[in-house]
Amino acid sequence: MKFTKSCKENVAFLKYNEIIFSSAVFALSKAAKFAKKNKKPYGILLTTTPNFLDSEEGSHCKNWMDSSVKFELEMLDWKKKELRRFIKENSTNDFIYSKFTWQELGYDKDWYEEQCRLVNNDLLKIKREIDLEWTYSSDVSPFTEEELTAVRNVLVEPVCFYYNFENRKFKVYMYEEMKPLTKYLLGVDVAGGLGQDSSTIVGINPKTGNPAFIIETRNLSVPKFAYFIGDIMTFWLFRSIVSIEKNNYGLTIIQMFLDQKNHPTLFTLKKRLFYVDKDMEREVLQGKRDQEHTITKTQNKKMNKRYGIDTSPQSREIFFDILGEEVRNSPENIRSELIFDQIKSLEVKTSGKIEHRSNAHDDILLGYLIAKYSKTQSTWRDFYRLGEEETDLYTKEKIKKVLDLNKVTANNAGLSEQTKIFIETAKRQGLTGEASKKKNNILDIMYGNNKK
Repeated sequence: MKFTKSCKENVAFLKYNEIIFSSAVFALSKAAKFAKKNKKPYGILLTTTPNFLDSEEGSHCKNWMDSSVKFELEMLDWKKKELRRFIKENSTNDFIYSKFTWQELGYDKDWYEEQCRLVNNDLLKIKREIDLEWTYSSDVSPFTEEELTAVRNVLVEPVCFYYNFENRKFKVYMYEEMKPLTKYLLGVDVAGGLGQDSSTIVGINPKTGNPAFIIETRNLSVPKFAYFIGDIMTFWLFRSIVSIEKNNYGLTIIQMFLDQKNHPTLFTLKKRLFYVDKDMEREVLQGKRDQEHTITKTQNKKMNKRYGIDTSPQSREIFFDILGEEVRNSPENIRSELIFDQIKSLEVKTSGKIEHRSNAHDDILLGYLIAKYSKTQSTWRDFYRLGEEETDLYTKEKIKKVLDLNKVTANNAGLSEQTKIFIETAKRQGLTGEASKKKNNILDIMYGNNKK
């Protein structure tokens, strides 16, 4: 075997790309072992611009990208062993995906406008060839091209960091300053942890309802994912409320939060596990949702609690009503490109139902809509009024953590208490030291100008 490197260009347009790749990868893997032993370079490099997602070649290529690890500058500081472990735990194909826009390559607006004129200002060609946006050739989306363009034009670039849990790193996309004492509503979509679909946590701002942060993971088992949620609620977002999709996997997590005997640490967070009034939910799903916020339970009636959120056909219809309202009337609320990409993958089936297309995913979008839907429920008012003493915030351990902040933030006396607590959390998450010197470090960007 004489070749240890393989380079393919425009793989999204290469016919039979999946067959070609599958045939070659085993030989390349064998060659890579010899190259590694002899300290020679090896690898597979695939480059392309986007093709249509409803083409077979484009769909296969996009699936490779979605199953890979997204490149971050922080990776340049990681040790080889640490990087290999992260790739193995956060991808299903051992690829690293990197995207270079025309802005990152140093081109200006004049260059962009010139390129647009070269393709006669064809919006579809501009999206694919210049903006590197993956699109569909068939027009079965529930939204018009103008509506999707309005959302794309107001997306927010996230600030990212890696949350450490059990010696593993999980990427967090943040869209606003996170305040640990704020009652973020966490929408959770649970997968089986088998590497196919993703388990996601989408936190929304309790006042605006806009996405505040997103976490996506493929390879955490359901029990581990439950403790991951609990870790976030305990050590980062001290007053957050979690709303979990009640599918087979989600029901397991809900039961763990309610099981004091076998899962006592999760049980301490039970009061922050979102529930709906079963009787109210029945009325809403029967078409009375316009009256939902005006109906209140009587003092003598005991609430019939139902933990978690059903994703039945009736509730999904309401989910997409909420989404349609956002896209058409408040596109700036979407914020996240991760959510937007999954909105683009929606299609109207022949039955009239809205679902994601084949080979596409809606895990992040569903987490977002679970949180948005939960915020419309009458029980949300009860959670929002939950007193600080109910959240078990001021334990001796946490008070000690806040006091220890003085050692870390001696020069940050002007920061708010919430920001100080976050910096302490950041210290626990390993965001100080060399990483804090980077231009894109979360502390520099989000808190560098907060001194009074």
